[in-house]
Amino acid sequence: LVWTKNANLPGGATTWQGALDYVAGMNAGTYENFGYTDWRLPNVNELKSLIDNSKYNLSLPQGHPFTNVQSYYYWSSTTHANYTDFAWVVYLYYGYVSIGGKSSNDVYAWPVRTGQAEPTLITLSSFTASAKSGKVIIQWSTESEIDNAGFNLFRSETENGDYIKINSEIIPAKGSSTQGASYEFVDSNVQNRKTYYYKLEDIDLNGNSTFHGPVSVTPRRIYGNK
Repeated sequence: LVWTKNANLPGGATTWQGALDYVAGMNAGTYENFGYTDWRLPNVNELKSLIDNSKYNLSLPQGHPFTNVQSYYYWSSTTHANYTDFAWVVYLYYGYVSIGGKSSNDVYAWPVRTGQAEPTLITLSSFTASAKSGKVIIQWSTESEIDNAGFNLFRSETENGDYIKINSEIIPAKGSSTQGASYEFVDSNVQNRKTYYYKLEDIDLNGNSTFHGPVSVTPRRIYGNK
């Protein structure tokens, strides 16, 4: 997904129909569309994917690349199944999901698109996971990083299963356009003799991301080695 970097493009709150109209205006060229005509209002699951539940008063990961994010309600495109005058909203102050009457004019809009994102300009040279007893050590290195905001790590118990983010805050970039960097993350929320799969996401300053992996590893008890 590619989100607009500015999370308050309409310049204020609006009704549900007003949010849909604004996105339609972007695609028609009435409003700034950044060269794309496939913008839309996110569905509720896409909107929820932005949330970091460990945060409040703006429940987005620390170091996120967005601007003008409001600590209030944001519209999704998803209408409530039983009450069609209501749509699902996400409250970015605490990160919870609720519903709002479509005629309410105090909810914000954040356009998204699923078209091909601009590739991130991070050159990854290695991405590995090594097993210890009761933990996994994940390491990666870059050769260069242009406009890199940082990284996220995701874990799954099956290679093609659902991956969950395991870092509470974005892992900040340390490299540059001329010099790479090395990173390490320890995942202690694992069990011995169980295989885990990891993916690495890099995010640039415009909100575009690229995934790497997966790599797999099985933590195990190694006697005499902590």
